[in-house]
Amino acid sequence: MGRRGAGRAALCIAFLLAASLPLAAQEPALLFSPEAWKFGMILQGQTVQGTLTVTNRGSRPARVSVSPTCDCNTVDPPQRLIPAGEQGGFLLGYDSSYDTGNVRKDFLVRTDVKGLEKAYYTSQGTVRAERAVPVPPPPERPAGLGAWVLRGVLALVLLGLAALALVG
Repeated sequence: MGRRGAGRAALCIAFLLAASLPLAAQEPALLFSPEAWKFGMILQGQTVQGTLTVTNRGSRPARVSVSPTCDCNTVDPPQRLIPAGEQGGFLLGYDSSYDTGNVRKDFLVRTDVKGLEKAYYTSQGTVRAERAVPVPPPPERPAGLGAWVLRGVLALVLLGLAALALVG
C-alpha cells in the first residue's frame, strides 16, 4: 500500500470513529422518565396527575417545553431550562370527563437539542364508564308562554263541552 492508500485508510478510520461517537458526546442527551405516563384504570370524571422528569445528561443547558394536545390535558410549568447534569419536572394532568375505554393522549415536547426538536410524550390508561362524580339532573324550567296558552285553550274547550252537555 502506497502513501496515498495509507492516507485514505487513515481518513476512513477517522471518519468511522467520529461517526460512531455517541450523540451524548455531541449534544445534550435528554432522558424522559417514565418513558410513558400510565395512569391505570380510573372512573369517568376523575382528574389524575403524574410527573414527567427530564434529565439533561449533556454538557449544555437544554430548553424543554411540554404542551397538551387536547383540552383534557394540563402541564405545569409549560417550559423549563434544565442545566447540564440536572433534572427538571413537569406536572401533567388529565381530566377524564369526556372519555371512556382505553385512552391514549399525547403531549407535544419541543427542545433546543439537535435531533430532539419535536417529539411526543404519551399518557395512557383506561377510563371506566361509571362516573366518579354524579351528574346532577338538569334544572326544572318553568313552562313558557306557549305551554300556558295551550293550557288555556284546553280549559276553554273543556268548559265549552261541559256547557253543551248541560244545554243539550
